[in-house]
Amino acid sequence: MDGPSRERWLKAQTRRRVQSAISLKHDKQLNIQMQLTFSLALTGEAREECRDMRGLNSIENLARDVRFAVRQLRKNPRFTLTAVLMLALGVGASISISLLSMRR
Repeated sequence: MDGPSRERWLKAQTRRRVQSAISLKHDKQLNIQMQLTFSLALTGEAREECRDMRGLNSIENLARDVRFAVRQLRKNPRFTLTAVLMLALGVGASISISLLSMRR
């Protein structure tokens, strides 16, 4: 390569490298912006975290669990009947034992 063509080649190479460095910096900035956007887009997690702090999440979980339990009990009526009878017997036995022990 002669002097002027080598100089043009060096300038072109320098320009390309500067452009790539600028685009790399721009890519890093875009990556950071995308990460921030993604973290802010997780509003569901943020909302749930906020509810946990306020204590409303436990009420919502309880309501959801009760609805699920009612659905499951409707699906299997024999199990429901057996469970209700066992609970009634257990509560009745506990009350009667408590009353008998209080009289003495």
